[in-house]
Amino acid sequence: MLTRRPNDEKFLQLKALCLQEAGKGMELLDFYNKLYASTGKITYLYQVATIQVAAGDNKGASASVKMLEEKMINNKDSVDFMLSETEKQMVPLRAAVYNVKAYMSAQNKDLMGAKKNFELALKEFPDFIAAQQNYMRLIQGGRQ
Repeated sequence: MLTRRPNDEKFLQLKALCLQEAGKGMELLDFYNKLYASTGKITYLYQVATIQVAAGDNKGASASVKMLEEKMINNKDSVDFMLSETEKQMVPLRAAVYNVKAYMSAQNKDLMGAKKNFELALKEFPDFIAAQQNYMRLIQGGRQ
């Protein structure tokens, strides 16, 4: 199907899922970069940022998150946020971006920045399970 309709977004999303399942991180990163470039959909840019964070590419992730922040001002899109291998939650993109920023802040030992961004994520979407759990871990860790 991809040979007949190489730009069909549904098929491209399926290919991305296959690359993800196969553990081909760098190919997946390149693929999402191309999807973002061809569609302009910032949900793909979010995917790029999360892959960069997972790969430890802090410089790339920071640049992607900065671009996301500029573009998400009035955005109403949602993304699937994986809670475990088998569970996911539909989360507003803005909340997901704040969660990534909080995670990056925590990785850089900026605990106040992490706290602020987890709070922003939860303000956007109070039912955001991962942000709730991460926020509680951060608060509990600060009390020890």
